Amino acid sequence: MPLRRTGGQIDVNYVIKINFRGFRQVVDKVGGVYVDVDHRYFNDNSTGTNFATINIQPGYQRLSGTQALDYARYRHGDSDFFRIARQQLFVRAFKQQVQGAVDPLKLIGVVNAITSNLQVVAGGGKKADADTILSYAKFLYDLPGGSFYQVNLGGITQDAQFGLHVPESSVSDAVEKFLNPDTEAATKATATATKTGATKVVGTRPADTTVAVLNGSTTEGAATLAAAELGKLGYQAEAAGNAETSDFFDSQVLFDPGVKGARVSAERMAQLFDTEDVRPNAALDTTLQVIVGQTFHSGLAPAAKDDTPESGRPQTTLDVAPALEALRPLARRVSFPVLVPRFRETSSRLSSGGAEAVRAYKIKGKDAVKLVYQVGGQAAYWGIMQTAWTDAPILTGASVERTIKGRDYKLWFNGSKLHMIAFEENGAAYWVTNTLDDRFSNETMIAIAKGLVPLDSAA
Repeated sequence: MPLRRTGGQIDVNYVIKINFRGFRQVVDKVGGVYVDVDHRYFNDNSTGTNFATINIQPGYQRLSGTQALDYARYRHGDSDFFRIARQQLFVRAFKQQVQGAVDPLKLIGVVNAITSNLQVVAGGGKKADADTILSYAKFLYDLPGGSFYQVNLGGITQDAQFGLHVPESSVSDAVEKFLNPDTEAATKATATATKTGATKVVGTRPADTTVAVLNGSTTEGAATLAAAELGKLGYQAEAAGNAETSDFFDSQVLFDPGVKGARVSAERMAQLFDTEDVRPNAALDTTLQVIVGQTFHSGLAPAAKDDTPESGRPQTTLDVAPALEALRPLARRVSFPVLVPRFRETSSRLSSGGAEAVRAYKIKGKDAVKLVYQVGGQAAYWGIMQTAWTDAPILTGASVERTIKGRDYKLWFNGSKLHMIAFEENGAAYWVTNTLDDRFSNETMIAIAKGLVPLDSAA
């Protein structure tokens, strides 16, 4: 639901309430949704529990409306945090499914299912009409891959008497990240994780950054106001009169390419003026120059917080034997080369007990293999997927693409956290998925993917 920040509060524009019947109908309307299920979800109530029955095997698969509802509602064996993560994962999968396999004209049918089973209330208690919902459906359909941002609350503690507690500072931090996402988070995180000992690219400090502000709009005093606002942030900013023309719609930020860190500083400045127009100009007398456009009104936009993780060593352990033993019998049963992970995350082991460690099956008529690892004795799982279905919906809309030691990878991020890394080789697709709560470092995920090797070279 769209949000708007006003002063110290957030205005909620729409509240959406869906019933179970509507959820199932919407999923079935798009032909089911393909989801990479992290482990076996099973409960048959044979022991007298009050939890809903469910029986979903691990692996990438199509979930019907009923199965998707069971998966999204599941809360037996883990916590509400994992349930919320599953629901967020499902929303992303639904988006991939709609954009990759649903004709835009069929969106009308999806909207009809929504309006028949959902209650969408706009500001003031008014019910949103079908045209409004259809406009958002079209927006979601056209939204490029990598445009979803997931924000997690930090500092959560649990008390037997009072339940969950979150510091106010953590809530404020999460709200700011949600309202002002760092759109370059995936690119910066990838650059950091793929270079051993890499450091963040830093710009000039505001106190060391000189800025000339010109008025490129018809609003009198816009440059003076902008310079004053920048001064409050610590910049050495001065109003420098009018630009050559007053027909700038968006603001423009220019930087001196001869000044170290000036480009990064310009990109950060562009966020403050809500513009993407950043250009080099070697003739500047200052570090930066800002031409204020018509879109600048009375203040600066909040700057996105840079949460790029520090570079670190992957938390992995060389451990080929268990996976090799489990995968070797499957080599002749599938139509593609099976790869074996040389490394596992240090605290993890191939799953056992109620969840299946290795599963070979068919998806969309193609061979597939899923490996499931469990983190210690916790209800947290991660996995490795291998399949001959190379154009699966999950493989669309990568956040970043990188070539690492000759292998072309696609990476999907939640903010600055790497959730999935994939590559295609010998007519098959292979990918590694993080836990639902993305607890592994980016370096760990990349190391596991790089360590996938053919059977004959694994020993």
